[in-house]
Amino acid sequence: MIGGADEFADDAPYRPTVAEWQLLHRLDRSPTDREAMAAVHVLSRMPFIRVGQALDRDGIDFEGLLDMPWSSGERVLIGAAAALWSGDEGVPLADIVTSLDDDNLLVVLEGIALRVGWWDAAAEALGVIGGRQ
Repeated sequence: MIGGADEFADDAPYRPTVAEWQLLHRLDRSPTDREAMAAVHVLSRMPFIRVGQALDRDGIDFEGLLDMPWSSGERVLIGAAAALWSGDEGVPLADIVTSLDDDNLLVVLEGIALRVGWWDAAAEALGVIGGRQ
């Protein structure tokens, strides 16, 4: 079972949002699980009520998610989350860079940084790229 918000020290590089905590809770995963955190980071930008239906302790049902009606951009986000989760599903990189708006592309880049453990190094650069500083 995952811990609460106190699981991280004050100097933790990344603090999950409320939506991310809720999705991680459905998965029974910790934010220190990089695969789960990266996928949840991307999926948390989509409607929680729909995404939450596809998450449980067994994992994320990406096929079930894709059976639901989504915009083309949301489908790309689902594919990106699948690639971050398992590495063997997903969408081509060309679809990610040509289909997503700047905000959603930034979310995927943040997911990549979380997945590979580069949050400290990438957060500042991504903040500058995304105009978040």
